[in-house]
Amino acid sequence: MFTGIIEELGRIDSILHQKDGITMGIYASAVTTDLKAGDSVAVNGVCLTTNEVSGNSFSTFVMAETLKQTNLALLHKKDYVNLERALRLSDRLGGHIVYGHIDGIARVTGKRHNIVEISIPQELAKFVIEKGSIALDGISLTIQSKRNNIIRIGITPFTEENTNIKYWRVGSKVNVETDVMRKWAMFNVKCGMLLVNCK
Repeated sequence: MFTGIIEELGRIDSILHQKDGITMGIYASAVTTDLKAGDSVAVNGVCLTTNEVSGNSFSTFVMAETLKQTNLALLHKKDYVNLERALRLSDRLGGHIVYGHIDGIARVTGKRHNIVEISIPQELAKFVIEKGSIALDGISLTIQSKRNNIIRIGITPFTEENTNIKYWRVGSKVNVETDVMRKWAMFNVKCGMLLVNCK
């Protein structure tokens, strides 16, 4: 489990293609301070398992199915990725609850000043509400407005400088995880309606 508060921008140092996925080597000076093999780490919002840690670098294996469902397949050597270590029970929940399970891939349709416009997959629009939370490339963000499947998000200078948002351009593809609380609310309403209909 994560919070969507990015700890560090890591740099892809190596990508080894294998039959059933890829192994990525990532340079990161902050998250590696107490990271060990077997730990979970969110890379652009995708929950992955650390294979090996060596100095200021770690490696992780990305399965072929994960590559299909996320933007990790689009990464190249020297690209920067958002990193967050798994939440500890003693940590503050600074963002919102993020599982690291990507729902789909969105596209940046506009970026100007401190506003980013995102087109999310149509099937995810029902899980998104104005003033609600969303994780884009693992970043916990608040939705300013929504029109159909287009959302607008305000970005603070600090967030832009310390995440990969500064590299987003119109057409960039970003990972989307909708708010789990919204999913649960909709699930409970649906279950409640089914129970009413059963009476």
